[in-house]
Amino acid sequence: MHTGIWMAFGDISGSDFWRNRAHVVHERFITKPSGGKYSGSFSVSNRFETNAGKLICRQTVTHAIRHAKDGWLLTYDCDFTSPTDFYFGDQEEMGLGVRLATLLIEKNGGQLRNSAGQVGAKSTWGQPAIWCDYSGNIDGKWAGITILANGKTPRVPWWHNRNYGLMVANQFGRKAMKQGEKSQYKVKGGSTLKLSFTVIIHEQENSERRINALEALTR
Repeated sequence: MHTGIWMAFGDISGSDFWRNRAHVVHERFITKPSGGKYSGSFSVSNRFETNAGKLICRQTVTHAIRHAKDGWLLTYDCDFTSPTDFYFGDQEEMGLGVRLATLLIEKNGGQLRNSAGQVGAKSTWGQPAIWCDYSGNIDGKWAGITILANGKTPRVPWWHNRNYGLMVANQFGRKAMKQGEKSQYKVKGGSTLKLSFTVIIHEQENSERRINALEALTR
């Protein structure tokens, strides 16, 4: 269920793609994998189907990776469309997630910090933030991962963070994240929902310098 870095949704029009109880079917490469030593990208088209094989929506997603001063940057630029109406439901398990190595988790001395200055899984859980970082010490060296919501996204995410190494940027679980009434994010047939995230894999401690660099990315 937790596969390292992934995007999944516990409720799209009543179907559960987080727990693999519905199907994501790869249709085709829109652009084939290309790149070199320090960068690469590819784009795909996927079908989100019920267990009976009925189309709920299509996802086109561009994955890009590049090396930068702060580490490796992975981007997810997604469009969700359908000829008919569909919706994203209200659960904790909705969005872009990461699962960290055991040595880095909060239970073993790791640290969670968000763009609002809150620290720790308990303090950051359910809170809105543009970015959240989870990092720790491994073999005497600091390392971690940051999820940053890009400006194309429909809402500032709430965060489903746990001290055992889970971090999820969730833009749909308003009631599940204890931030208001139950919601359905509806997408009209023929329209497009855009989701965009940057994931930064780094070897930097959560110093003031690093936090300032992250803030600069959101301006």
